Amino acid sequence: MKFWVFTHSEPLEHWLEGYQQRFDAWEEGGVEGIIVGRMQFKQDDGSIISSYPVNTKLYAEHGVEPPEETPRDLEKEKKLQGMMDDAAARGWQIMTFGMGRGGLVGLEDLIAFYPQIHGVIIDGPGENHYELAFHHGGELLELRPGEDQLFASMGADVGRMQRGIDHLQQALCRLTPQRVRYLAQGGLFSVLNLIDLDEDGLYWLRMRQEKSRRSWEDARTIVDQASRKIELGGIPRTAVFSGLTGQDYERMAGYFDYIFPKHYYWHRGFDGLY
Repeated sequence: MKFWVFTHSEPLEHWLEGYQQRFDAWEEGGVEGIIVGRMQFKQDDGSIISSYPVNTKLYAEHGVEPPEETPRDLEKEKKLQGMMDDAAARGWQIMTFGMGRGGLVGLEDLIAFYPQIHGVIIDGPGENHYELAFHHGGELLELRPGEDQLFASMGADVGRMQRGIDHLQQALCRLTPQRVRYLAQGGLFSVLNLIDLDEDGLYWLRMRQEKSRRSWEDARTIVDQASRKIELGGIPRTAVFSGLTGQDYERMAGYFDYIFPKHYYWHRGFDGLY
């Protein structure tokens, strides 16, 4: 087991003061790596700015319109570079929370400004909405606005997916305590009977998994095209949610160098414990 520390933002400035002494203590405790980010600063007025400038030359070389430049805080940038340099001098693995501003050029922009970086991490890669009632990101049994076009672009039969959703929703609403007691302990096929999962429902679940897989493939392609070796990490929810999020964590290992499951629950939060 290797011990890394997630120096999460909210705000990132928290980690910039006294990082040498903090790193000394962490190193003595066996820390071998850090995850930094999100790569942004929170200003005194509450506004959020990037921790690095837009490299317009790089965007021009890629033929991509650069994003609008935000104000800079050169003092904070200098401190963050010093913190990253200190971690690199200790031989630590350094990864960022996020892949930059999007696409290959967004990644190149990030790693050019921070040459200390060994890899990048995606939060919730390929995660589909999974709640039984809306609380955070969307309900399980729905196609959210715009998703129908996305699934159609994959070649999916959106009408069939909706039929699967409707059938499963109706089946769940028909559950009774007696039927649950009768079938819940009967293994796989009894559970399938319990929720009356039909062919359309299975098709809907498969398409959600395929949507997840494609997002992983896209991220892997971007990382592999980078100008230098960059590793890819992902932070999925704990595996018990994989059937609802549409993520197959075993298949995920084929696209990611590191997988960091969220082995925690928010009280009355959005990870399923209410």
